[in-house]
Amino acid sequence: MSEQTTYDLPNTRLLCALDKAHEQGLRDFLRDNRHDEKCQAHRKRAANSLKDLISRLNTDPGPDYCDPYVAAAYIVKYHLSHCMMAYRVFKSIFNCIDIPDTIYVYDVAAGTGAGRVGLALALSEYQEQPDAYYTPFEPSKAMQSAGNCFWEAFRDFVGDNPKNSDSIPELPAATLKIVTAFHLELPWKSYKVGEHIISSVQSEICRGSPQHGLFTCHKEKLSSLRKVVVGGYYDWDREPEVSILSDGNGVESLSKFYTDCAPSLGFQDEEYKYKVDTWSLHRFSLPKDSILFQCVSSRRARLLRQKPEEAETEPEIADETEWEQTHEEERLPPEELDFWWGYYHDDDFDDDIENA
Repeated sequence: MSEQTTYDLPNTRLLCALDKAHEQGLRDFLRDNRHDEKCQAHRKRAANSLKDLISRLNTDPGPDYCDPYVAAAYIVKYHLSHCMMAYRVFKSIFNCIDIPDTIYVYDVAAGTGAGRVGLALALSEYQEQPDAYYTPFEPSKAMQSAGNCFWEAFRDFVGDNPKNSDSIPELPAATLKIVTAFHLELPWKSYKVGEHIISSVQSEICRGSPQHGLFTCHKEKLSSLRKVVVGGYYDWDREPEVSILSDGNGVESLSKFYTDCAPSLGFQDEEYKYKVDTWSLHRFSLPKDSILFQCVSSRRARLLRQKPEEAETEPEIADETEWEQTHEEERLPPEELDFWWGYYHDDDFDDDIENA
């Protein structure tokens, strides 16, 4: 297993923008859902949702991500760390390739849209930015809405790049197509991964006809992730790269989001087990023991291995697109995908949680 390069955090201006959007986005989302911070019943529900989100991540059934309070609790606990993880994942590939004029990302189990934020942060470092398009697949309307509120509060700092698209847009032939899935809901043991889970994930992976696949998980779930991604029927090259995602220097500044905003809205459990006002320094830390599992399509792998003069003679036929058309009938209908598709967004557990 090779070590992942450590990237510096985005600049101070962007970190401050993320903090401000964190607070504004949460307030807007809760207002849209008629949360009253002075109502004890609402405050109790907020506190319980935060506690349940953390304690039920590794249970069956898991958290109810369709509950707006659970989505809000996710924004409080995990959103910024996943934004930073997505940023580093995109940096890992952009530092290794020539960025084309157009990039398309299909984000499977998009949650609160951390993938879009991470992509925007990575692209913001380039003076000449490509046209970028982003399509999320997320069954929970509450999670989508919470993420949209955050993005609306953040977009003034990054503009509309990447552009959001509810469906796969028409793209130029030279578009770099990427599929992402950040911390899927997967069993800790690979033998518990059923064939229907594999088919569900693969059905979504295939929709974007990707050339690159960027997937993250807790390191103890690598075998499950490998079974789901490589063990399916998409035409991946069979030499995936596994990298350790490591943190940068962290941050020293506190954020009033944790010292004031979140607790004042009720996201502080009464027993003080989850000390929200102490999370501030860790808001940009990566999920514990995260890895990046990177795949390349067979055709893309051939092109990358070729010399420039050989690549010029490669037929301009997208193997991925041909494969997708051939296997169209194997995809699951949307209603089955919504039923079977799980989305799991953080693995910040004790070391013995896999034995729970």
